[in-house]
Amino acid sequence: MWKSFKAFNINAANNFLYMMTSNFWFLFLFVAVIGTIVLLMKEEIDTSIREEQNII
Repeated sequence: MWKSFKAFNINAANNFLYMMTSNFWFLFLFVAVIGTIVLLMKEEIDTSIREEQNII
């Protein structure tokens, strides 16, 4: 059962890598999603810091 689970995950990783390298639009989409997450996290951190400063 462990070998089957391991093979399934290796196959999924290889399929994901193939999809990323064969479709450049998918690569750009993935980069855009990561960039959006980073920017939203940065905005949330900045907002929480400002709110803490206003409390004091």
